[in-house]
Amino acid sequence: WIILRSWITLTREEILENIKILPIGQGFYGRLLDAIEEDETILDDLEAQNFNTVVDMVMYIESWG
Repeated sequence: WIILRSWITLTREEILENIKILPIGQGFYGRLLDAIEEDETILDDLEAQNFNTVVDMVMYIESWG
């Protein structure tokens, strides 16, 4: 069953934890983690997007390229 959580958005902690489990070997997400460690406003900006799902988050991040 898929439950739509349109009223619940990913928290800052959930965003960070999900970025950590994405394919670090690809390089992009590893660099993103390094950038977040240097500048937490990146995480603030991601949280402000109010992602409903991890898929929404990944699609947004992937659109940067």
